[in-house]
Amino acid sequence: MNRVSIHWYDQKKQNLVQGIRSGLEFCFASPDNKQCSPFAYCKDYLQDALQAHLTKTRKSKFGFTYDPKIHAEVCISKCKLLVANSSDPKFRNKIPICLDFIHQIEDVLKIKKTVARECLKPARKYANGRVWLFQGSKRWIKSPPMISMYTLLIRVGFNHEIGKMYYQTIDEIIDQKKASYQTVDRHRLQGARNGIKRILRRGDRKIFHRKIEDNYPKHIKISTMHGVMGIVGFSNNKSEKHMPHWHRKGSE
Repeated sequence: MNRVSIHWYDQKKQNLVQGIRSGLEFCFASPDNKQCSPFAYCKDYLQDALQAHLTKTRKSKFGFTYDPKIHAEVCISKCKLLVANSSDPKFRNKIPICLDFIHQIEDVLKIKKTVARECLKPARKYANGRVWLFQGSKRWIKSPPMISMYTLLIRVGFNHEIGKMYYQTIDEIIDQKKASYQTVDRHRLQGARNGIKRILRRGDRKIFHRKIEDNYPKHIKISTMHGVMGIVGFSNNKSEKHMPHWHRKGSE
């Protein structure tokens, strides 16, 4: 598997307030493989960065800032996501397990399969194969619920077992028959399950706006984008007030 060079972001530039303090970290990569922002345990910063990039507006929340005039542009022709874990020495060995899980879901949605490449020369704490570039379909970033769902499923995939169906892994974590890779994921899956099922049943193209810009409108406040517009907010219909198109009749 080919490795990839990344132009790394200075991690000292932002101090994020996050409820999660260990485990998987995420950030976007640019079309030319620049790290767009600091790594974050809280995956909701990703939809914040996308809205900021698409609307060309500086957005800031809980210590996280994405400024299109300063930060590398987020790639929107495909999903380019840096995934890291400084605390898991076996992280490299779990990549194929996670991909098996994600690929099953991509088969259901008829989405081009995600590929993962190890990143060269990360910060010392991420050495020995603990940062990977996940590259997938642009449909994964087409709307806030989709990128939120994708990153939640990536986290879940790291405790998947090859040979099992994706829904078995999800159900076993929710039913406490299997531990989650991160402690918050059982609760997150419980809240997101109806939304995930709806997307897999109907298909993302029949639910969300065709144009990516229409799914990240400028008028939505950063606090709403961060707290309501992800897969859990979509699942429990809290996003309906702000994006009625996603919840229109015929898209259930």
